[in-house]
Amino acid sequence: MKSSAFLPNSILFCPLLVSLVSCTSQESGPSYTQGNVFSVASWEPENIDPTFANDDTSVTIAKALFEGLFKDAQSKGVRAGMAKSWEVSEDGIVWRFFLREDAVWSDGKPVTAYDFVYGIQRALEPKTASRAVALLFVLEGAEKAKRGGAMHEVGARAVDERTLELRLAHPVPNLPNRLTHPIWFPLRKDIIEKAEAKWIEPENIVCNGAFCLKGLVRGVSASLQKNRAYYDAKHVALDGVQFLFTTNDNLAYRWFREGKVMWLKGTLSRDLIPFMRREMPAKFHSEPVACTYYLALNVSDAPLSDIHLRRALALAVDKEALVRLVLMGGQAEAKSFVPRAISSEIPYAPPEGLGFDPESARKALALARTDPSELVLLFNTGDVHRLIGEFLQAQWKEQAGISVGLEAVEWKVLLQRLREGRFIMARASWCADVIDPQNFLDVFRCDSPTNYPHYCNEDYDRLLREAENEKDETRRLAILRDAEAILLRDIPIIPLYHYSRIYLLSADVEGFEPNLMDFHPLDMIRLNH
Repeated sequence: MKSSAFLPNSILFCPLLVSLVSCTSQESGPSYTQGNVFSVASWEPENIDPTFANDDTSVTIAKALFEGLFKDAQSKGVRAGMAKSWEVSEDGIVWRFFLREDAVWSDGKPVTAYDFVYGIQRALEPKTASRAVALLFVLEGAEKAKRGGAMHEVGARAVDERTLELRLAHPVPNLPNRLTHPIWFPLRKDIIEKAEAKWIEPENIVCNGAFCLKGLVRGVSASLQKNRAYYDAKHVALDGVQFLFTTNDNLAYRWFREGKVMWLKGTLSRDLIPFMRREMPAKFHSEPVACTYYLALNVSDAPLSDIHLRRALALAVDKEALVRLVLMGGQAEAKSFVPRAISSEIPYAPPEGLGFDPESARKALALARTDPSELVLLFNTGDVHRLIGEFLQAQWKEQAGISVGLEAVEWKVLLQRLREGRFIMARASWCADVIDPQNFLDVFRCDSPTNYPHYCNEDYDRLLREAENEKDETRRLAILRDAEAILLRDIPIIPLYHYSRIYLLSADVEGFEPNLMDFHPLDMIRLNH
């Protein structure tokens, strides 16, 4: 699903709840904890359009503005959303959903099954560059449609205005969990065709979620207000949500300390962690989430087409030292790509990849036939990423004698270059869309849009296809373990650590429960100040 980022440097913000015209310095300004508005400091979302939402903040906002058949629960599991009830065929292939009669868009028009079909078909259009589109490939004919096949053969049809039928390519027992991702959300064809790319702007958007978009200033802030047309509006306690975007860790902390934000999300200074853990234990939180921070190695061309060089790089990194000395936030060293933490919810034991072994790293380097002098590590700006890059640079030099350059770019530039393959080595991450190892392993299918290393192994893809069609859960997980072993053997990636989500949360906030998915439904948040 989602990529995740920590971001840097100061910007200006415009207090949208007051005015979209008059702006003040981001270092001053009113407190957004006044009234019944939940205020959040986070990095800027890449795209809040549900078809394209993929990074953490984009998905959080998209899930507040729109709602699918199901929606996230507080800790784990799902709640019924637009679906009032549903039926499943005995073979698990056909799911029929009956929509709520009181589900309407913010302009009062009813949410229909046709809106869901349009949303799915829009994402499957070959020209639509959605990085989450593979989540739709559980539908019959969806993968073929994405490659230019017939759209009418996709297993999504409106039986009538209130009845949606999904026909799957294979049984998917945890389908309701998958349907909470924005890629499955209903969309209004008339609005999108009229406003085109600007349909997501506040003056054009229509929402069917608990909130709607009141204001948006790129790189600065977004304000959401309660959607009075929402079917469950009476149980939504907040009047609004204010997101302030910043890349400056210290500024975000100051906002929190001064009461300007109630949730400091994903932008905590490493240097402040010991202080915050000691001085504000009731507000400081560090919890495991199903995310992996890794290095993507571009195997499509020299120098990293050489597996010996890739092996040398992997063996020269002391991941335990990375999490203990550099990160210091409760992260776990990554011995696999799939986080071990998911074993608390699903009986999957990931295989282990290469460990820290400097002697073997030098031996592998001696076998390499490509020139390592061209190596450059690409990462997004921010103190944490810079420190990680400098640590890796030192490790490779000291442990294996490999000199690696460093290149820092803005988050959006990193994402663009990852998608275009314009890198040699790059930092990347993956956070679960659903607690299932296949959600991680599908990232590196030959044709996956998130397969940044350009890795392709037919045996790996074959095992993933087998797992999709395996009905016995024990056997399915064993197949996936074999697939992950191939991935770790081929070294198109170097998993570094599994996330621990570190954040500050005001004691005035209720309804906020930790979970491996790091999803916190805004419609369930309450303030007691």
